[in-house]
Amino acid sequence: MILAAHGSRRHIQAGTIVEEHARRLRADYNVHEVAVAFRQGEPSFAEVMDSIASREVTVVPFFSSDGYFSQTVLPRELSSNRRYSQLRVQFTNPVGTHPQIPDLVKGRIREIFHRFQLTPERTAVLIVGHGTPRHAASASSTLKLANQLEKTGPCTNVYPAFLDE
Repeated sequence: MILAAHGSRRHIQAGTIVEEHARRLRADYNVHEVAVAFRQGEPSFAEVMDSIASREVTVVPFFSSDGYFSQTVLPRELSSNRRYSQLRVQFTNPVGTHPQIPDLVKGRIREIFHRFQLTPERTAVLIVGHGTPRHAASASSTLKLANQLEKTGPCTNVYPAFLDE
């Protein structure tokens, strides 16, 4: 299994959560081989195949939407590895598109409201996604989540925002 995330060259700790997920998959779920790969960071998408011993690989995109990075960059970079054609590679949907994400986010918002004694009528929630003008679907999960939270979430002031749009 490969957990593939964006990462950051400036903020090395950006990959910490993905590495923690990999560690938990190995320890708690007995997944034999779990590697992490980053668009910006080490190992890169292009290099990670060199660390895989298995012949079958499941790639889990750690992205919020099924857009530019998961549909274009990730497959292109992975396939540039010399071993790619020798492996059976399958892709899951990006984690951000999982149907339970809205409920998880609602729960987290409620925890924050309680912890900081916030009220729904006086608090706004900002849902931030990467987005990119290079792929129309890159913003879709963020927009969908913001819309769902606004209609059914713990507050009605929910706004989407994007890093690259």
